[in-house]
Amino acid sequence: MALVRTTLSAAAAAGDTQILVASATGFAAGYLIQIDAEILRVAQTYLSGTTVPVRRGLDGTYAADHVITAGVVCGTASDWSTPGPQTFVQYPLAG
Repeated sequence: MALVRTTLSAAAAAGDTQILVASATGFAAGYLIQIDAEILRVAQTYLSGTTVPVRRGLDGTYAADHVITAGVVCGTASDWSTPGPQTFVQYPLAG
């Protein structure tokens, strides 16, 4: 699957447990969402419709307020993966 893009149809406050999107085509339970710098997950209770229940502030991000028409990107975890191999360098501790 590819990432899908839409916008918020209503502003979202940091404490909201659901968001309202212009189009939920391509959304499914368990998918990841990014709005601004926040990562969310579509709740397992989601079946269909533009009102999407979410878990907020994942992967070290903070639940934040988002304005109406903020960009929303949704996809599977593999859609968000970093392409190519990663190199990890270990540095010795000073001492």
